[in-house]
Amino acid sequence: AQIEHTEPGDRTIDILGVVLGYEPHSTFTSKKGNEVTKRELTIGDESGRSIRCTLWGEQAFTPDAQFDNNPIVLVTKAKIGDYGGRTLSGAFSGGALEFNPSFAPEMNEVKNWLTSGGAENCISLSTAGGMSGGGGGDSVEKRRLMADIDNDNLGESGVTDAQGRVKADFINVKAYVTFVKSE
Repeated sequence: AQIEHTEPGDRTIDILGVVLGYEPHSTFTSKKGNEVTKRELTIGDESGRSIRCTLWGEQAFTPDAQFDNNPIVLVTKAKIGDYGGRTLSGAFSGGALEFNPSFAPEMNEVKNWLTSGGAENCISLSTAGGMSGGGGGDSVEKRRLMADIDNDNLGESGVTDAQGRVKADFINVKAYVTFVKSE
């Protein structure tokens, strides 16, 4: 719950929460030319907040089935970021991903919150990413046309936060090149 008030930086935290959604792992080539694998989770807790958490490397290869049915996870050494709202980035090395960690003192609070239906009313601290529960991927109901960006005045809302700063609108665009004109 205090993540939203913590400035991003090099400091790491441990987070215990419920996996509310996940995406399959994906591999890409970084700007440095390295092959990198990642997986994105949405994690929520009894604070009524959820956050996007990116797992990297070996943690990203955790089988999808382990994320099904809203397991409680402990992610250690996660770095707080502000890409697309408030986000977490799991450690490339040295961090841990534990499922249903019975040794965590907050485990019962999180479990009670989940069983009482608390996960259904989470407010996301992450404004981009679009996870969906039990298998990942984007939701067809959330898809919109590019023309909607202009029609809905995204980026021009003028809504401000408590400090008077204009809030940004974030979107993800998935597009395919269907024609390239050759000369």
